Amino acid sequence: MESLYRTYRPQRFEDVIGQQHVVSTLEHAVLEGRTSHAYLFCGPRGTGKTTMARLLAKALMCEQGAGHLPDGSCENCRLIAAGEHPDVYELDAASRTGVDNVREEIINRVSYAPVRGNYKVYIIDEVHMLTTAAFNALLKTLEEPPDHVVFVLCTTDPQKVPATILSRVQRFDFHAIGNDEILAHLKQVCEREGFTFDEAALDLVVRHARGGMRDALSTLEQLSTFGGGDVSLQAARDLLGEVSGSTLATMACALAQRDVPTLFATVGELVDGGRDLLHLSRELAAHLRDVYVASVVGDGTASVLDLGAEEGRRLRDEALAFGSPDRISRALIVLSDASSEMRTAPNQRLVLEVALTRIARPKADLTLESLADRVAQLERSLAPATAPHGAGAAPAAPATRPVPPAQSTPARQPAPEPIPEPAPPASQSDLVPRPTPTPAPTPQPVPSPAPTRKQRPDPTASGVTGAVSDPGELQRRWKQVVDGLVHRDPPRGSLLLSAIALDDDGTTLQVGLPRGSTFATKMLEKDDVRSAVGTAIEEVFGTRAVRYVEASDAATHASVPAVGTAPAPAPDVPPQPVSAPSAPSEAHPEPASEEGPVAPWEPEPASQPASPSDSASTSQAETVPPSAPDPKPEPTSSSAPETAPTAEGQSSELGDILDMLTDVFGDGVTVKSDQGPQG
Repeated sequence: MESLYRTYRPQRFEDVIGQQHVVSTLEHAVLEGRTSHAYLFCGPRGTGKTTMARLLAKALMCEQGAGHLPDGSCENCRLIAAGEHPDVYELDAASRTGVDNVREEIINRVSYAPVRGNYKVYIIDEVHMLTTAAFNALLKTLEEPPDHVVFVLCTTDPQKVPATILSRVQRFDFHAIGNDEILAHLKQVCEREGFTFDEAALDLVVRHARGGMRDALSTLEQLSTFGGGDVSLQAARDLLGEVSGSTLATMACALAQRDVPTLFATVGELVDGGRDLLHLSRELAAHLRDVYVASVVGDGTASVLDLGAEEGRRLRDEALAFGSPDRISRALIVLSDASSEMRTAPNQRLVLEVALTRIARPKADLTLESLADRVAQLERSLAPATAPHGAGAAPAAPATRPVPPAQSTPARQPAPEPIPEPAPPASQSDLVPRPTPTPAPTPQPVPSPAPTRKQRPDPTASGVTGAVSDPGELQRRWKQVVDGLVHRDPPRGSLLLSAIALDDDGTTLQVGLPRGSTFATKMLEKDDVRSAVGTAIEEVFGTRAVRYVEASDAATHASVPAVGTAPAPAPDVPPQPVSAPSAPSEAHPEPASEEGPVAPWEPEPASQPASPSDSASTSQAETVPPSAPDPKPEPTSSSAPETAPTAEGQSSELGDILDMLTDVFGDGVTVKSDQGPQG
């Protein structure tokens, strides 16, 4: 008994299924007498390459003569179909690869005339297996064969055929046969053979054949033998090792829900059942591909995938469980890599389980794809927590805001009332405080002086086109940028939560990132992220180019404006009636020199006396910084507390002064260096 694929092999051109582009070309060549001396048929296995070569041989040797298509009725056609024609040579290049085989079976015999027909046809199957020497030996004969010789080369891997051979043949590419065409042919075979069949079983056979008619007929024959003429779905699954759709759906849902125990348990059950894990990985990838299509197409899934409405709805539900198409695409990439690795891996189960873990738990994977998946997860978790993160992003900004009001509040009150010399506490005689005015109605001075400091916010209040030189104002506006971006786009805004604004020159905004922020820097350089950040900055600063730098001292820069500020309420200063030892300006240094213990302190020079308004607008309780040893402070304007000294020694001295003043006058004390050049 012949195999089904041999019994139902096409005997005429019109019987060929799925290769109409090849059939039409060869038919016209035969009818018009324009056949070539050499052909190359290439394509997947089981698509009809050798069958088409035999049909071409029939067309050349048919007894009906030239200009007629073979019908299989003549003696030559029957001999060719049986593989017994003396002028048709079928050579297997996989077993005859050497140059000696080519010389013996082709080159030495090609010059002899045909025995029975008008042509000698050499069909060389798997021609890519020939060695380089064999190809070189065949080259001259293939280029200029005798008139009665026709070569038909067949291969599944045309890339391995030398270019010198390809240039001397007519090439025909055979395509994988469509599933619908294979299914229709299988139904016809079942009806002719008297098989009872389940259409779902035939669908499974068609998918397993992957476009090869020979594979489909071989599988159908196995199933009919296994079931005694009955082709059932369960028999097809058992024979082919197919994984059920419910199992694939269970694994897909477990991946979406990040349920690793369920995934491992399912893999264990399939291993115990003798399933092929490599086949499982491919089937799972095919199922996830359908889920990906459902996530992208939506309501049109059923029509695109040629499925029923219920199946399409189920795929859409699975797609919604994953959340985004990007996550499904990353899963497909991981599974594809795992399938390639499993072909040669000694432990296929380990490779598959590691791949499933990487998909379900991106924290176990350090690739950029997994990091992007983790950022996508933060989008939902950061949305309700936007406000707390935004409030804590730049703690130094609110600390610097009270500084300007604290300087401008006493500008119009304390100057005309110098008190000669009260008796301060003996233990605190080394301090020379200035008169501290009492804030008028409320204990909180912060709200009241706000209207007096409009001269600095005005240039950037609305247009925000000029440079921002004030560090406090710079941090406040940067906080607005981060808060707004986090509110609109949490994943991208979260990249700037640890960043600070370092400098703004009106055209470029320099942003500092903590050292080691490599991932954040790469993400911020992407076009979509750069556009979102640029829009947020433009709303607050105006048009700016953004430059990112890594700064290990980001926290220090962010808190610099608050070093000499101490924005505690001024009414907490109790010693107002006692603290009158100082004159209203630096032009009266005598009280400091009359005190014996005031040796380490030096009054401000009288060579540059400040006006009463300027000297009174410094702070509520301001002291002269120490001059020993050899201090060289730079002269500052009335807004000097906003630019705190950067030298570590001077910052330490200012901190000590602030501590001593706090012990005497309470918490509402600020320290400001207002020395001019020493004469």
